[in-house]
Amino acid sequence: MFDDSNIIVGLEIGTSKVAPSLANKNADGGLNIVGVGQSRSRGVRKGEVVDTAQAEDDVRNAIVEAEQMADVEIRNVYLGVTGGHIRGFNNRGVHPVVSADREISDDDVQDVIKNAKAINCRPRTMSFTRFASTFLWTDRTA
Repeated sequence: MFDDSNIIVGLEIGTSKVAPSLANKNADGGLNIVGVGQSRSRGVRKGEVVDTAQAEDDVRNAIVEAEQMADVEIRNVYLGVTGGHIRGFNNRGVHPVVSADREISDDDVQDVIKNAKAINCRPRTMSFTRFASTFLWTDRTA
């Protein structure tokens, strides 16, 4: 049995099939494929999940097949998501620096990130990834 913590899993949920690939990091930093799985995809149409119960079953079946091949238990996966229903956008967060010395603290940075994450989404909308890309400081004391 492989060391589970050293396994990297990529999972593709497509319109026709669900396919996990398991790899083990080797000493050179490369990857060795140690397991694959495949299941038909019944809950996905045109790249969008339309039946979560069927999609879950298909993912579970493909994962079990890959786990059995590699003799590991999968705990985490890298999931690639594509389709016309995926949207990306940039948002801004603003936070006043109120310390007497005008020094930007770690708390100030966390507050501006929190403010940037405060978005209103339509119902049935999920947010997957959020990350800070740029910080800009402006002196507006004048």
